[in-house]
Amino acid sequence: MLPPQRVVSVDLELPKLSSSPSTASTKKLFFEPSGQPGSGVHGPVLTGRPEPLGASIDAETGAINFSVVSSSATAVSLVLFTEADLAAGRSSFEVPLDPLVNRTGDVWHVMLPGLRDDLLYGYRVNGLHQDPDADSPGHRHDKNRVVLDPYAIAVLGRRRWGQMGPNLAYGEAGVLGLMPTWPQAAAALPAGGHRVPAFDWEGDRPLNLPMEGLVIYEAHVRGYTAHESSGVAAPGTYAGMIEKLDHLQSLGINAIELLPVFEFNELEYYSQIPGSNEYGYNFWGYSTVNYFSPMGRYSAALAEGRHVRSTCDEFKQLVKECHKRGIEVRMYLGVWP
Repeated sequence: MLPPQRVVSVDLELPKLSSSPSTASTKKLFFEPSGQPGSGVHGPVLTGRPEPLGASIDAETGAINFSVVSSSATAVSLVLFTEADLAAGRSSFEVPLDPLVNRTGDVWHVMLPGLRDDLLYGYRVNGLHQDPDADSPGHRHDKNRVVLDPYAIAVLGRRRWGQMGPNLAYGEAGVLGLMPTWPQAAAALPAGGHRVPAFDWEGDRPLNLPMEGLVIYEAHVRGYTAHESSGVAAPGTYAGMIEKLDHLQSLGINAIELLPVFEFNELEYYSQIPGSNEYGYNFWGYSTVNYFSPMGRYSAALAEGRHVRSTCDEFKQLVKECHKRGIEVRMYLGVWP
């Protein structure tokens, strides 16, 4: 039996930093040098600000602010990846955060100007690591791991559905060794400001149709068009679903409820099905990895080699095309008892 459903709205756009004159003195503090020099991929390291959480762009300078919460960490580093290094299971650059400069309460933060747009990021978090077999297991910090930003707008681990990661030995010097079914993942930098044009919604707004008038079609993005009989050019993707919207509209559908489209690992339960040569996948996607990131392997653009942010744009295009046809979009969130 499927778990109880909840319909939620997810804002995939992070707010920009304020440029109001009233915040000028406070903002100056965020732009203070932290004492670390720049590198080949970014300018001098700045203090940064504690909000908003996640990665956000300063509209005036194009610098990117990174902010993450950890009340138990004793040390945090911002880890940057090129896609080639990510695929090889190694970090490209690391920026250690000074707890006396880059921490406000439980929030660790840093701002980097001149950051290369093609980079990805994550965090290395150190602290107490307790034995899971102890009477009161708790913190599981591991400085050898690089973890995702829970506010990441898009995630890249691999580009195609079912694609295995590299087989790397955990603990080897300089290697982020993970199982092939759990390759290292990293987050995309945000678009907007002076850097990369943000998605053009063309004035699109939520339809806010009355509940009593909804004719809802529940659909699994991959399952809806994955089979060749769907006749779409991009089967199993957001783009493939766009190709079928006219059909849904002709049926009188005015709302679609998407089964989980948040980033998840389809190889989580990867194992051979007894009595066959086939392997099982996490098809439904209920084990969410990141709630603010649309599922990357549902993106035709990502599979074609485009920037990881293209996943967000393709999902937003699906929403926009639905609204053009008077179809509301709802998100299915499984809540376990």
